[in-house]
Amino acid sequence: RMREEKTQLLKQNHNLEKVGAELKDELRMKQATYIAEVQTRLRYQKTMVALVDVLQEHCDDAHLVETILQMTEECCDETLTIEETKKETKKSMDGLPKSAGYRKWWFSWGLT
Repeated sequence: RMREEKTQLLKQNHNLEKVGAELKDELRMKQATYIAEVQTRLRYQKTMVALVDVLQEHCDDAHLVETILQMTEECCDETLTIEETKKETKKSMDGLPKSAGYRKWWFSWGLT
C-alpha cells in the first residue's frame, strides 16, 4: 500500500513539474511579447516627438502647430511613461519567487 502511495505521489510530482515548466515557458513568451510591445511603443513615442519638433521648426501655421501639440499631449496622456512602465513591471514581478531564473532574465532587459 505504501509503495502504491509513493508511486502515486511520484507521478503527481512529475505532473506538477511538467505543468510548472509549461507555465514558465508561457511566462517567458508573454514577457517577450510585452517587451516587444514596450519597445514598439517607445519607438513610436520617439518618432512622434521628432515629428512634432520638425513641425514646430518648419510650420508657419500657429493654429496647426497648436492642434498637433494638443493631439500629442492627449496621446501621451493615454500611454504610460517609461518610468510608470518600469514601476508597473516591477510591481507585477514582485509576486514571483526572487530566485526564479526568468526574473533575472526579465531584469537583464533593463526594465527595472
